[in-house]
Amino acid sequence: MKSFLELITGKKKKSAAEVTTPTKKIVCDHCKADYMIPISANFMYFCPACKEPIGFECEYGFAAITPCQIYLGEKLIGQLLGGARGPYRLQCRTLHINTTLTKGYEKCAVYEEAKEIITGKLKKQQ
Repeated sequence: MKSFLELITGKKKKSAAEVTTPTKKIVCDHCKADYMIPISANFMYFCPACKEPIGFECEYGFAAITPCQIYLGEKLIGQLLGGARGPYRLQCRTLHINTTLTKGYEKCAVYEEAKEIITGKLKKQQ
């Protein structure tokens, strides 16, 4: 039996193995390690080798800046949630972080606050 999508478009639904996530090559300015990360509308990334923050990309000025995926190299380690009418929250289970943030949307201040918290936790693990 054909799927509804296949009946309408004539194309078969892609399997999970066929669906690809866009990626981006990152080179750490601090230690020169390179790796690939998945990209999305809002994301923040840290170097897996030296644990330094590399940067972030978001839809600031165009759309919501959350949810924001947080990566340590290729590994998803957490996310930044909330905003709009409520507070922003930082959740990184692998780093044992689950906290409400105090900064806001303006000039991506909440991203800077999250970066400082995560960097502190990563440095303690070294």
